[in-house]
This record gives sequence, C-alpha cells and structure tokens, in this order.
Amino acid sequence: MQQKLYHYVYLIVQEQTKHFYIGVRTSICDPKLDIFYNGSMKSWKREKTYKLYKKHKKVIKLFDSREEAELYEQRLIAKYLTHPLNKNYAIPSLTNKYK
Repeated sequence: MQQKLYHYVYLIVQEQTKHFYIGVRTSICDPKLDIFYNGSMKSWKREKTYKLYKKHKKVIKLFDSREEAELYEQRLIAKYLTHPLNKNYAIPSLTNKYK
C-alpha cells in the first residue's frame, strides 16, 4: 500500500524582520502536523543569525498533485518577486519528481 502524499504551498515569515519565503513541499506527513519543517530557502541559511529569528509557517493551500502545487507556487512568487521583504530570489522551475 502506497502512503498518501501531501502537496502544499507554504509561507514562512521571520517575525522580527517580517521577511517571508514562499515554498512548495511534498511530504507523507499531514501539513498540520509537519511543524518542524522550516523550509528549504538557501538565502536564510547563509545568514549567521537566521536561527535567532522565530519563524512562523502557514500552509497556504493543499493540492492533489505536486505539479499543481508548483504551478501555484510559481504564480505566487511571481506576484511578490519584487517585494522588498520577499526572500524568494527567482521563480523555480517545475520538477517531475512526484508524478
């Protein structure tokens, strides 16, 4: 029996600076219970103080497929790409990993 996969788009906000990051995730864990996943943004990992900031993760939307989630993520990032607090520096391309 194959495990259910959850495909979702999330928003992470650094509460002190209000910087935000939009990402997509596929997991076997229900997003409501996936509280320890703090995103994959490399831009924050380079900052020495990023661990000092309390982050808040919000699931924006669930999808039936990874492709749908990635397309939504792309549109959302494109909408906020030039926002000064946005930590997404590019619009990601689609993957074929979860088809």
